[in-house]
Amino acid sequence: MNASEESIATVLRANGYQAEVGKGSDGDPIIRSGAGGSKFTLLFFGCTKGQECTSVQFYTGYTGTSADVKKVNQW
Repeated sequence: MNASEESIATVLRANGYQAEVGKGSDGDPIIRSGAGGSKFTLLFFGCTKGQECTSVQFYTGYTGTSADVKKVNQW
């Protein structure tokens, strides 16, 4: 992959999403964003000194909801 957090943030912004770029507690990049009223975070892994990351994971979490698997997959 080796995409930078700034290049991914640029794509998000170009498609109408907010993209707040930051660093996680381990120094690796993170991007905070949202869609449809739900917040999500992009976590970067396999980074060398916080750069040249090899993978990214989308993360979101919910509490107090009755969302079933079908609704989650639709999202």
